[in-house]
Amino acid sequence: MNKLTQKRENFCLNLIKGLSQREAYVKAGYSSNQLPATLDKSAYDLALIPNIITRLEELRANLTSKAVMPLTERQERLTEFAREDIETKEGNLIRHGNISAIAELNKIDHIYEAGGNVRDVNVIFVVGKGYVDSIEGKVIDGHSYVKMSAVKL
Repeated sequence: MNKLTQKRENFCLNLIKGLSQREAYVKAGYSSNQLPATLDKSAYDLALIPNIITRLEELRANLTSKAVMPLTERQERLTEFAREDIETKEGNLIRHGNISAIAELNKIDHIYEAGGNVRDVNVIFVVGKGYVDSIEGKVIDGHSYVKMSAVKL
C-alpha cells in the first residue's frame, strides 16, 4: 500500500473512532470554510479513494481481532462464571449467574439445536491382512457410545 499523507491517515483514524465523514474530514485538518454540502461531498470523495479504503479495512481488521474474544477465551470465561460461588449476606448461594453461563456454553456447543449435541461417527479401516474393523457410534454431550466389529474378508 502507498503511504498516506498525515491528513489522510488522520481522516482514517477519525472514522475508526466513530466520527462522521464530515467530522473526520475537518478534524484531520482539511478546510472547514466550506458549505456543509461541500464538506460532505469532499469527505465522501476522500473516503472513496482506494488507498483510504484499504487503510480503513486494515484498521477495522486490527480493531476486530483485538476487541473480539476468540471462542476458546469466551468458553473459558463462561466456565469461570459457571463455577463461581456468589453468596448473599445471609450466606445463601446465588446461582442465576452460574445457570446463565452454563446456558451460554450450551448454546456455543449447540446443545439446544434439534438433536442436541449428537454427532454420528462411522469409521472403517483395515487392520491386518484380510480384516476390516468398523466402528459405529455417537458422541453425545462429550460421551462416546461405540459399537465395534471385525469382519474377515
